Amino acid sequence: MVCGAGLHPPRKARLDHLRVAVIGYDPGYPGIEAVDFGSPAALGEYDGLIWRPSGLLNEYRDAYTQPGDGEEGPLLSLAASARLLSDARRRREDFERHLKRGQVLVVEACGDRHLRVHAIEEVLPFDPEEVLPQGMRPGMVATREDEVAEFRGGQPFRAFVEAAGDGMPARAALECLPGVPLFFGRRDDSVLGGYVYRHPGHLLFLPFPDLAGREASRRWHAALRLLVERLGKQSFALDLPGWSDAFLASGERETRQRLSALLTENERLVREIAAHREKLRDLDWRRALFATGGRPLVAAVTRAFQRLKAGVLPGLLGSDSVVLEHCGRHAVVLVVDREGEDDAVPRLEALLHRFSSDFFDTAKGIVVHGRAVPPDRSDLIDEALNRHLMRKGHCYLTGWDLFGLSCRHSGREASPLPDLFAAIGRPSGLVSPGVPVEGDRRPAG
Repeated sequence: MVCGAGLHPPRKARLDHLRVAVIGYDPGYPGIEAVDFGSPAALGEYDGLIWRPSGLLNEYRDAYTQPGDGEEGPLLSLAASARLLSDARRRREDFERHLKRGQVLVVEACGDRHLRVHAIEEVLPFDPEEVLPQGMRPGMVATREDEVAEFRGGQPFRAFVEAAGDGMPARAALECLPGVPLFFGRRDDSVLGGYVYRHPGHLLFLPFPDLAGREASRRWHAALRLLVERLGKQSFALDLPGWSDAFLASGERETRQRLSALLTENERLVREIAAHREKLRDLDWRRALFATGGRPLVAAVTRAFQRLKAGVLPGLLGSDSVVLEHCGRHAVVLVVDREGEDDAVPRLEALLHRFSSDFFDTAKGIVVHGRAVPPDRSDLIDEALNRHLMRKGHCYLTGWDLFGLSCRHSGREASPLPDLFAAIGRPSGLVSPGVPVEGDRRPAG
């Protein structure tokens, strides 16, 4: 068969002329072209697209943009809002066509990405994630600033990580990734990046590193360009003109409808799996109350008091304490494990003194004591510490006590916090009987 003058071989056969574009920043790398999010340039000629949603603010900021306040993101002007909304609709269609052609889209997993836009007379949140095709949105939420992504995947992604360098800082967790997780948090196994394949396209969510150094940036972009090429070679889509879609083969309509139904069901299952994983992660945090110490114990105590409907201010007085607020009253909670139990009382009273000096208010003193021993051990409770706190008018809780309170409190009944604020020593009536665990084990005492 001889190709006529007006016929061309599929673009996927021309990977020696690989073209990759970056949207959202200038990579400064000769093998990748920078394109503005609002550029009228067509994206159909690119084999791979790399999009950094956090770059939207820089592109659409003008003299009338208002800074964010608290949890609200920056507010774009009327003119910038109109441009962004119009460009977002066009880019959503571009991304869908790009994936349907079997090409590669790489998206930065970013947490602090929300903007606010003017829509007629309203101010509405704009989430760049909505630019992605429906069913392929991973639910990105901001993560800890010092979180580092750990890669746990296979080829060709492992070759990319080895070439680009591991230890990427993560700015977002993916709560409902509709694909294969590749990057995980080292603290709690949260998903920080992953790969989604929707025949015939490839969608990759990556934690982007800080590309301040020229050598690090060159190495990262070279590795990413090679990954785009390797993924593209796994595609078998032809770059056919749009009018050819009107000519359906026998059974094609039913196949497409079935695929659409399966993708919808897959999205539902992914979200259900994510919900169950979150429940299990929450249970692990509760068990940490009596099974660990140090910073994980402080984080577990913070989550437990939040579940009990307390406002929690971690780190206000130190890394081993939190401040609770409930119905206008405050409590200073000192979290101690075996290494800190000997001087717990003077440390707590020093924190209470500092709180009253800084905030001109009084606070309840509470010690949460985690010894990291099974709950049926006789040394679960430090009776000497309990008596010392009782003499000073403070409250004493073991990690197991707080675990029981957290498990019994469903959120529908009144919070036990008022009773804790009034308790002196270990409030046995509040923390007993214990909560059964696997094998019907109960705590001593």
